[in-house]
Amino acid sequence: MKKETLLGLFIAVIMISSMFGIFLNQNSNISKIRYNNHVFYLENGLLYTDINNTKIYFKNSPNFFNTSIVSSKFINDLQNTNNIYFIINKSDLELTNMINIEQELAGTLFSTNKLYLDLKDISENITCTNATINKPILIIKKGNFSTEYTNYCFKVSLNEYVEMIDLRDALLYQYYGIK
Repeated sequence: MKKETLLGLFIAVIMISSMFGIFLNQNSNISKIRYNNHVFYLENGLLYTDINNTKIYFKNSPNFFNTSIVSSKFINDLQNTNNIYFIINKSDLELTNMINIEQELAGTLFSTNKLYLDLKDISENITCTNATINKPILIIKKGNFSTEYTNYCFKVSLNEYVEMIDLRDALLYQYYGIK
């Protein structure tokens, strides 16, 4: 064979191999991250993990939280019940905008662990005195960020929409034992 034929054949093999390489690596935009025996996937800027065959999406990585935002006692309450009250002031426009996060949180907890969040308005006069081991209460109010846990009741004051997202992520990380 002539050198030109061998060179042409060599270039053709390289081009065909490159096409196969591109075809086989088309999912290379998915990164895997391990954190405390959990595998997270970063795909197109979205972080998620699989829990009980359900994709759970997060805005923040587990490393984002230096300390525990959600009381470990409240997490324990959630893990020992299947129904909680989720109280919010629906007349507060900023808090009302957070309801989609609450509904997504409710859907996530129900689909993975059959935990039902009973969304109530603060005007229904459900307070911490109504909290029991069988029906803990999570109360979200407007104000400077703070948290307080007392007898199956976890009160959170939020000032911004992003704080609700952070609370949601922290609650899920702690609930599922990731952090």
